Amino acid sequence: MKLVVQIFQDYSFSTRVLLHAIMWLGMFCLLLLLLKLPLQGDLLAPSFHVFIVALLAIVAVNHYTVAYGLAALAQRGSWVLVAVSLVGLYVFSAYASNLCLGLLAHLFQENKVFLALFTRYRIQEVSDIMSLNTFTWVMSFVFPFCMFTLFMKFYKKNLDTSRRNLSLQKANSELELSFLRSQINPHFFFNTLNSLYSLVFDNERAAKIILDLSDIMRFSLYEAKAARIALAREVRFLTDYIQLEELRHDSRVAITYNFDTAGCEDVELPPLLLVNFIENAFKHGINSTVDKAWVNVRLCCEDQFLVFSVKNSKPKAPKSKQQSNFGIGLQNARRRLDIIYPNRHDLTISDAADTFSVVLCIQVR
Repeated sequence: MKLVVQIFQDYSFSTRVLLHAIMWLGMFCLLLLLLKLPLQGDLLAPSFHVFIVALLAIVAVNHYTVAYGLAALAQRGSWVLVAVSLVGLYVFSAYASNLCLGLLAHLFQENKVFLALFTRYRIQEVSDIMSLNTFTWVMSFVFPFCMFTLFMKFYKKNLDTSRRNLSLQKANSELELSFLRSQINPHFFFNTLNSLYSLVFDNERAAKIILDLSDIMRFSLYEAKAARIALAREVRFLTDYIQLEELRHDSRVAITYNFDTAGCEDVELPPLLLVNFIENAFKHGINSTVDKAWVNVRLCCEDQFLVFSVKNSKPKAPKSKQQSNFGIGLQNARRRLDIIYPNRHDLTISDAADTFSVVLCIQVR
């Protein structure tokens, strides 16, 4: 079954449409064989083909409504809407099948099976919708397919979740291995920083650099191990990083930033998720520019979304000599977003002639 789900998941949209068409063609042939004896149908009779197509049309409406509507409602826990939708599908299936049987009985009067079915399952009053005959008809021919659709949808959802978890575990393991290989003794490192701080205490600029660097390294070594951290802590880390960059650059670089976390005080994020975008702006934009340059960083909350943007100037150079601003940091950030926030984020990257910008929207509610 995993193979079937994998096939339908990995192909392009046009290929998936073709596979769906093949699936419905297979269903058509299967119903021809299954209903031939109980309905006394002739495999070559046009009336029998029309009946199967009409039945499949009703089943298809139920199938795609369940697959792309009810499944999403169920995953969000909107059970009242799910119940109302199921009742609506039942009423639709009852009336639609009754209408089809009536039309077939009228169009193919020589076929007494259609007339018998229409007489038995005919809906004359509203109360007939819940009659035993109608209930048996709908449950026998329509709802089994709906239940199978729901099962496949939730199975695919669980399979996707398992894959993301495995991918995330693998990524975390790789990050941890990389960290362990490059880690120096933290106590020695911080003791050295403290010694440097005491030596340059009278130099305000140098002392500020050491303090910021110490806070950044402490965050990277210890707090970044957590799965999630408070947004306020991530913002403090980003502020330290930007202020450190401000001290490194002279007046030719205009650096502006604004972090407005109002409305998102309780939001938590994976650590080091946003810093890659700022680092990319300085590495590929500012550090490669000899003329005046600028960087603008902004973070705010809009409704249920966290909006983070980074814009920076680019060095003036012919297009043939311009290097791509898509560093490995951006690639890693994009991969982490796909794993942690599937279908809950939007990352827009614009690479213009003299400006590079990144806008990230994350659904946090």
